[in-house]
Amino acid sequence: MDRYPAKGTVSRETLEPLVEAGLTIAEIAERIGRSAGATRHWLKKHGLKTRNRRGPKPMVPREVVDAAVAAGLRTVDGECIHHGHGTFVIEPSGKVRCRKCRMQRVADRRRKNKWTLAKEAGGRCVRCGYDKFIGALQFHHLDPKEKAFGLAQNGSTRGLDTLRQEAKKCILLCANCHSEVEHGRGDLPLEF
Repeated sequence: MDRYPAKGTVSRETLEPLVEAGLTIAEIAERIGRSAGATRHWLKKHGLKTRNRRGPKPMVPREVVDAAVAAGLRTVDGECIHHGHGTFVIEPSGKVRCRKCRMQRVADRRRKNKWTLAKEAGGRCVRCGYDKFIGALQFHHLDPKEKAFGLAQNGSTRGLDTLRQEAKKCILLCANCHSEVEHGRGDLPLEF
């Protein structure tokens, strides 16, 4: 049995109107139910290119950004296609990004990292077996002296490899079991 069966071709007639509408590769992929890589493949195969490879056009004019940088500012106002009028952060490279979009990307990355770490740790509470909602699972350091940082606090912005090293010092507990263990009301199982 093929692990990843082919989903068939995507016709030029399907892709062309989406490209003309100005959608990004990610947006087209979502509409046609394919991965970004598969979408990129079919666009190339049919000789189609999205208008702006890096998403929609800047929502803050370049001259406004340049004037803000010259004035020593780190933010400017602009129009985000997702959040409407708001504050844009000027990055050291000169790019501007919507503050709310940036915060959303960080939150998404943190959730993805937690999901990855939790799955690698067994995906369930080692004490009671709870596995219904990954957001209710927490990492408990077995030896507090070895704890370099808390995975749920300031550690969540670190790289995945660093987080993995810290997660190796932990076991996975649900919020209830973690609270009981932390307050001396519950014992840990002898084997994890």
